[in-house]
Amino acid sequence: MGPPVAVVQLSGEGKFAFVEFRDELIAITALQLDKIELAGRPLNVGRPAGYMPAPGMPLPQPLPLPPGVGAAQSAAPPDPAAAAAVAALVGGAVGNPLGISNPLGLSGGGAGAAAAPNQANRKQRELYIGNLPVGMVSAQQLKELFRAPLMTMPNMDESSGPLVSNVDLSTDGKFAFVEFRDEPICTLALTLFDKMEVCGRALNVGRPRGYVDPQAPLATSMLGSMIGGSMMAPAPTLAPPAPPPGGVPSACIKLEGMLKPEDLAADDEYAEIHDDIKQECETYGSVISFKLPRSGALAGVCFVKFEQITSASRARESLDKRQFDGNTVKAVFLTNAEMDDIE
Repeated sequence: MGPPVAVVQLSGEGKFAFVEFRDELIAITALQLDKIELAGRPLNVGRPAGYMPAPGMPLPQPLPLPPGVGAAQSAAPPDPAAAAAVAALVGGAVGNPLGISNPLGLSGGGAGAAAAPNQANRKQRELYIGNLPVGMVSAQQLKELFRAPLMTMPNMDESSGPLVSNVDLSTDGKFAFVEFRDEPICTLALTLFDKMEVCGRALNVGRPRGYVDPQAPLATSMLGSMIGGSMMAPAPTLAPPAPPPGGVPSACIKLEGMLKPEDLAADDEYAEIHDDIKQECETYGSVISFKLPRSGALAGVCFVKFEQITSASRARESLDKRQFDGNTVKAVFLTNAEMDDIE
């Protein structure tokens, strides 16, 4: 029958490992060790990228852990007959069916078998974010960076939970994984944020390794799972959602329709209008550039560059369709390059 643990692959720096078990029953039992403490640190135990449950086959029930280990320490003692059957199945002792010793003082409990489908589904709700400006963004800033523009979308709220549920930023700050509340929001975010500029760098946003296209043939999905998710996720076959009316979120916005060229003819009136509109924009966040051309095709159009994308998102949402001296304002996002081209 063989040992319960077949192979252990430890990373070169010793920060993570992949453990191969003898069968699915032992693997799903080991998921109960999630958040168990080892040398004072809680372990993160979960399925690897590319994991996909066998179609049409229910997951087995996990085996009981030894007394004092994981969730079993607070559970009722297992039935002796059942424990004996488990011990015979895996080749352990009745009191310790998995044959686990506890020399390092393992403690705590985990998510149990229910973590398996959640771990698999997580890849469907997660995006890879690359080309981050190193040292300039934190996990919390990234969370708000994605959340704020999504909150401006129609019928979008957090009554069913936060839109962005988790952000895992790499230790070197070069990339991150952002988990969203559900798959539709994740797909919308992919459309909105790929190539969005942050601190002068265009983000690379894509599906993570292990993503399974719901529309892909089953054989393709299973092959990607069998080779450990090393295949790139298949391109979605459905058309992506249309971009929002305001365009792709950025730190720059354009305000049209609020002024006419003749409103800016007099120098004193121009200065007063310029300062009034800039001060209004500054109520949404720090403004690093404000342009209001007086002549040419762009006369009367305001161009505003904020320090933060979240500030620009709030300003665009608030100012769009607002009435200004009888005129209706149209607010849309601009790229940094378009903003720089304005004289």
